[in-house]
Amino acid sequence: MHPPAVQAHASWWQLFAQWLGDRWNDFFHRLFPHLRINAHGAAIAGDLVVLACVAIVAIAAVRLLSSLQSLHERRPASIGLTVPARSAHALLVAAMQSAESSAYGHAVRLLFAAAVTLLDLRGIVTEERSATINELRRALHTRNAAAEAPFLELARAYTSAAYAERPVDAALWQHAKSAYDLLSERVRT
Repeated sequence: MHPPAVQAHASWWQLFAQWLGDRWNDFFHRLFPHLRINAHGAAIAGDLVVLACVAIVAIAAVRLLSSLQSLHERRPASIGLTVPARSAHALLVAAMQSAESSAYGHAVRLLFAAAVTLLDLRGIVTEERSATINELRRALHTRNAAAEAPFLELARAYTSAAYAERPVDAALWQHAKSAYDLLSERVRT
């Protein structure tokens, strides 16, 4: 005994494509008996169809490239957190300049970069791009536990600024700057 055959049901896209194809074929079967196109005319018609397809592809490519260009122009310039000289002081100065122009979020990010650079230059932590805040905190805890608390305060402010948990205002900037000052005091050798 054989199981009953299961019939596959066509999707509505397949049904629509089939219907459209049938209408297209009907159109040409009704049109061609009334048209008399010789071989030269058919070649010209074929060339025109190819030319139309190339023009459509070219227009689509130009529109795509122009939309990509406009997206690139609208995207804000990336803001780097490091300076070429790897100077904690230069980052601190840049952070203070950002704070003076009321760019507190950027200032806090620069201040955190200054703290990590300072800790790296003092040999307390190793600055790696892939290091997480917790990895830095653990290294700081084992090498200079007194600096851990201000680092955590600064890290909280950085997290707020970097991940937009809350808007960074002048008060948060001052709190982060105080934490940085305390951190730099505790890591002096």
